[in-house]
Amino acid sequence: KVYSPEQAYGNSKAAQIMFTTHLSNMLQTRQAPVLVFSLHPGVVYTDLYTNVTWVKIFTIVARLMMKTAKQGGDTLVHAALDPDLTTCKKLYLENCRPGRISSFASKVQNQAR
Repeated sequence: KVYSPEQAYGNSKAAQIMFTTHLSNMLQTRQAPVLVFSLHPGVVYTDLYTNVTWVKIFTIVARLMMKTAKQGGDTLVHAALDPDLTTCKKLYLENCRPGRISSFASKVQNQAR
C-alpha cells in the first residue's frame, strides 16, 4: 500500500469530525453545558508544507495564496468567542463559517467505531 500524505490528512480530518459529532451527542445526552467544534482554518502556510514539492518551487506564490499562521488562528478564536455559535447546529467550522460534513462522516455508525 502506498502512503499518501493528502489521503492521510483527509482521513484524519474525517476522524476529527466524526469524533466531535459523537462527543457532542454524548454531551447532549448528559445535558452537559459544553459545545464542541471541529475546525478547518483554511490553507495556512506553516512548516507542514516544507516538503511539498509545488510549495518549494512556488514559495512566493504559495505565501500569497495561503493564510499566515496568525490568520489561521482566526477560526479557533471565532469558535471560542462567538456567542452566535451557541445556537449553531453545525459542529464543523471552515474559515470561521459552518462547513459541509461528508455523508460518510455524518453517519452515526461510522462515528461509533
